[in-house]
Amino acid sequence: MYCIPSTCVYNPVMASKIKSAAIPDEVKRTAMRNAVKNIPFINCGGFSITIVNANCNTYQKPASSGWHTHPFYEFSLVRRGVVGYRTKQKDNRRGPGEVHFMYPDCQHCWDIVKTPVAIDNFEIEFHAIDPAYAAFVRNMPDLVRRKGFTLTLPNDIQRLYSSIDDELIRNDALTSHRIPLIIYDIFHGMIRQNFPEWIRAEAHVSGNSDRAFRLFLVAKSIIDENIQNDIAPGEIARRLSITQRYLNELFGKIVQQPCGRYIKEHKLNRAYSMIVSDPTGKIREVAYALGYTDPLYFTRVFTEHFGISPTAVREHPQV
Repeated sequence: MYCIPSTCVYNPVMASKIKSAAIPDEVKRTAMRNAVKNIPFINCGGFSITIVNANCNTYQKPASSGWHTHPFYEFSLVRRGVVGYRTKQKDNRRGPGEVHFMYPDCQHCWDIVKTPVAIDNFEIEFHAIDPAYAAFVRNMPDLVRRKGFTLTLPNDIQRLYSSIDDELIRNDALTSHRIPLIIYDIFHGMIRQNFPEWIRAEAHVSGNSDRAFRLFLVAKSIIDENIQNDIAPGEIARRLSITQRYLNELFGKIVQQPCGRYIKEHKLNRAYSMIVSDPTGKIREVAYALGYTDPLYFTRVFTEHFGISPTAVREHPQV
């Protein structure tokens, strides 16, 4: 676990200024997205998580959403105000310093209970480093339901929330380097606090598993770097100097699907995130940005995968 630099320790004086400090939502959103790009894989010993994206939402007026789903795990940090989250199984309210954890494809809606509200939403991918931990990844939705979509965080981790705002206000040359460390520790602390039975005291991963995971990381990096291109599994295998069969085997162990299917779903999930984060954007621009040369084909594939069209996703505001 990374150490937080002394400059990032919770500062009560600075925290008191946050209430009156007006951080433009777009400035915060841009800073957080850039910070998330610098977050390494968070190794929890046997499995890991990757932070894919971050959206920052600020509301001064009452707002709400209709029932909807997300194709990814969503980790919502409420830092100001109160938000009501409803699922088919449970109704919850989240206040400052509290977390709402949503698993993929869970139907939910939300409404603003007390303003002003500030929420940081993180999209997460879970990976099984060790085959023995694949069960944890597969069973995560059930674990989230059993916990009532509520995760607890130690007090020292909660205090890091204010450090994020401190950094956004400070906005010096090291801000983009310190924020990833803060977010890294928040997530590492969240996992250790809520799923201790799945954390090894000392991570022990066999040499073969460790090599497979390192190859997976490189393959995923190649996919992310070529998100605008139609890169094929065969090309990825060639760059890694392995066979395509072995590439599919290691993807099957870590994300429970072959490389080609992962690329397709990864692109579509990215498209979903882009549409949600920029409802005024054009669907064809999202398609082009992800390597789809035919927007109509993109719309058909998107609709078949999610059961809802890109336009319908854009027209329903979501957190």
